[in-house]
Amino acid sequence: MCVLAGAQLALLVVLQPLHNRVAKWAELITVACNLLVVGSVQLAWWSLTVRDWIIDHDTFLVTLQFFSIALKELQFPAGPMGRACVP
Repeated sequence: MCVLAGAQLALLVVLQPLHNRVAKWAELITVACNLLVVGSVQLAWWSLTVRDWIIDHDTFLVTLQFFSIALKELQFPAGPMGRACVP
């Protein structure tokens, strides 16, 4: 989407006739504003994606710790005090 808006801006700069400067600059400003909005939306989506990845990453680490503790319990069963008897 951002690439499309950038291509539109490039075409306006290259192909717009020079005799119609007022319309050219009005369109350039419009396209630049659209590009800014699209870029902001993409940045917001990217930050949400990264946030979700971090949350999933933390969940993965907690799950890994749980299985690590469970594996330790299997290797060294709990003693009479309820703690794993690790040599």
